[in-house]
Amino acid sequence: MHAQDSPLTPASTSPASSARSGEKRLFYTLKEAAALLHISPVTYYRGVREGKFPGRKVGGQWRVSRKALHRYAESGESAPSTGGEAA
Repeated sequence: MHAQDSPLTPASTSPASSARSGEKRLFYTLKEAAALLHISPVTYYRGVREGKFPGRKVGGQWRVSRKALHRYAESGESAPSTGGEAA
């Protein structure tokens, strides 16, 4: 699959499209992962805690493996319902 075919192609305002976008990152923050999936950070955090999204604590901070996030996005699994929450 080519980069332009990836379901996680960030929008130009996404955190992942910063000055570091040329480098291949190993991990995302939960906020960055949520932005890539177009959901709120609160929804992503809740999903990680419930085991619905990939993520783990590294040095006291939540991180999401780039490979795990791409695997999840390509699996076709649906994101949990937001229940009408505000971001």
